[in-house]
Amino acid sequence: MGGESMSCAINLLPAHLRPPRGLETKHVLVCALTGVLLICGGLWGVQCWREQQAERELGRIAGEMLILQPVLQQVRKNKELEAGIASRAAVLTRIKKERPVKWSDIIWQLGQTVPDNLWLTELTSDVGGNINVKGGAKDIATVGRYAASLRQVPNFTNVTFQGLALNNAHDKPADIPAKAPGGPAANFFSFGLSISVRGER
Repeated sequence: MGGESMSCAINLLPAHLRPPRGLETKHVLVCALTGVLLICGGLWGVQCWREQQAERELGRIAGEMLILQPVLQQVRKNKELEAGIASRAAVLTRIKKERPVKWSDIIWQLGQTVPDNLWLTELTSDVGGNINVKGGAKDIATVGRYAASLRQVPNFTNVTFQGLALNNAHDKPADIPAKAPGGPAANFFSFGLSISVRGER
């Protein structure tokens, strides 16, 4: 009978001498899927760790805020207190500036600051409310000291020179000696000062 011939190859070589077999498709897919799952699991774990760290940090900050609340409240109270003090100080300063000044006080302050070897001859007030003072002195330094003393008076806001001239000793007032003891006649300096006065008179 005409039968079909069948051939079958049997590898009789030992296992360590046989050529390596290639990986099957299903094995490759399983390895790839396993790798993807490992990567996703690692990323998810990192994300969870970050979220836990963020929650811990938020909890720590919230705790510190609770501790700092009394301090912050005290700071707010201090700021309000400082604002109140500044407001009252501004009111007092304005009252002091607007407080009327008496002529008697002005004349007394002008006289209290007069140094030795200086005398006043005239005291007037102009339309702007400034006081004009005229007088004489032994030397320029004495006039400068007088002007500096006037600038220290709280009621006087501005002291400026209106004139300064050297005069002959014979032009001195009668109650001022024209000669120094045992010496020749001494010349003197006449001066004029303009003084602004704080407040109304």
